[in-house]
Amino acid sequence: MMPPEMRQRLVDASPDIIDQIITSAKNGDMAACRLVLERLAPVSKASAAPVHINGLEAFETLSEKASCILNSIARGECPADVGATLIQSVGAVAYSGDRDRSFR
Repeated sequence: MMPPEMRQRLVDASPDIIDQIITSAKNGDMAACRLVLERLAPVSKASAAPVHINGLEAFETLSEKASCILNSIARGECPADVGATLIQSVGAVAYSGDRDRSFR
């Protein structure tokens, strides 16, 4: 943990440090450029588009839900990688349910 006096020195010096980093970036310092860009325009994390699997909510058992997901993949309605992730999630729920029952 940083001592309070060190933290205060950094807070006090922050405007000057930021100005120097920006100046260095403008002068071609690639490390400074990278630092500025990482703060101004961070790389967005990849994410999958939402997927709706018809009928999934109607099934009650986890086996039925997993089968529904597999059928959706087979019909080309759900991308295979997304379906695999969903089936792994169903398995995790089943596993946690088994663990819950074993602790009762």
